Amino acid sequence: MDGPFALGLLASIKLVEEHGINLYAGYCQWAYWALGRLVDPEEGARGLRQALEAYMAQGNKADAPLFHGMLAELEAAARGPDSALKLIDQGLKIAEETGGRFMDPYLYRLRGDILLKRDPADFAPAEDAYRTAIAIAKRQGARSYELLASLSLAKLCQSTGRPNDAHAVLAPSSKASRRRRRCRRSPWRRR
Repeated sequence: MDGPFALGLLASIKLVEEHGINLYAGYCQWAYWALGRLVDPEEGARGLRQALEAYMAQGNKADAPLFHGMLAELEAAARGPDSALKLIDQGLKIAEETGGRFMDPYLYRLRGDILLKRDPADFAPAEDAYRTAIAIAKRQGARSYELLASLSLAKLCQSTGRPNDAHAVLAPSSKASRRRRRCRRSPWRRR
């Protein structure tokens, strides 16, 4: 790996790991993920896998579903969809064990993306995953995750010749967004 970004990232990770700076150990997961997304998926996956093992070995589980999803993104590019789907299942299992279900919409949307890349002709499992992500995000009030999953589902509907379904998926988000904009402009709003 070369380039100033990669070299700086690797130097930062090395410092954190060499000196056992536990406060910044979580930084390693993000740094490896960025490295994998921007430079080398295999190197990023290897580093993130090691950082996740170290994180879990300390008894940490709070952010484990998120880190499993991040690793799944890299694994899908480096090793293929089956490895990535196993990681998503592990992340969902940990979320169920801990009760920290806040990453479920992200993991289900990611599952849909990976299933769609694995077999574009069989889009039904991906559609189910997107719909599950949307339903969970709505229940949680997680508007960003709901919108991301809705966009993924709308793209799928559009690409499979169902533009009306794509519109129906996005219409609720569009209406909510317009309502919020009107409220911000209202002269009666609280200041």
